Amino acid sequence: RTWLAISLGDTDNIPSWLMDEAQIQSHIYGAYIGYAMMIYARILLVTKNYGKLFGISEILLNKAEAIPLQMARLYYFIFLSCANNETGHRNDAVQYLRKALDIAVPDNIYLPFAEHHIYISDLLREEKENLSDRYKDEIDKILVMCTKQKAGSFKISKALRKTQNMLTPREQEIVHYAKLGKTNKEIADILFIAPETVKMALKKIFKKLNIHSRYQL
Repeated sequence: RTWLAISLGDTDNIPSWLMDEAQIQSHIYGAYIGYAMMIYARILLVTKNYGKLFGISEILLNKAEAIPLQMARLYYFIFLSCANNETGHRNDAVQYLRKALDIAVPDNIYLPFAEHHIYISDLLREEKENLSDRYKDEIDKILVMCTKQKAGSFKISKALRKTQNMLTPREQEIVHYAKLGKTNKEIADILFIAPETVKMALKKIFKKLNIHSRYQL
């Protein structure tokens, strides 16, 4: 859910524990930590915390290689390409892009690039002729997917805004805190209302959205 929210540009409802390395270690166990750290790295990218991303990148890449998590390595190279491009380090951005393509092209893994079309589409177009011939056709395929991803994200965002408009401002506040994992009492304390009011509001929200649990919000 957090990955989808980030893809749609929503950084307001990210669980607080996913924004802290120590808390990730305490919440997630085993191989899943690698995937959680991948989400954390993406959060750093979309929130423009490039310095932190650069600072932990070597550790993340080493861990992904040791496990091994090839998909995580692909995403990290894409994150670093995007971050370097955003900060004006074009040569580094291209080098990381090549590393990402080296992993992705043999297995036709294009979606990770399309998910970051906002950052990477122009870089792919501009560097297409400078990359090796074996990448050129693949980059065309990636760019087509980037266009589809952009259109799809717009449609989903539009549908979500329509859904949000079904809720009153107070209900939207309650949904916001419920998605952050707050209990009814915690939401009540934040909004200065009774826990029973939160409970009744959630029942109305579930009915409006045709869902049965706060975990579906």
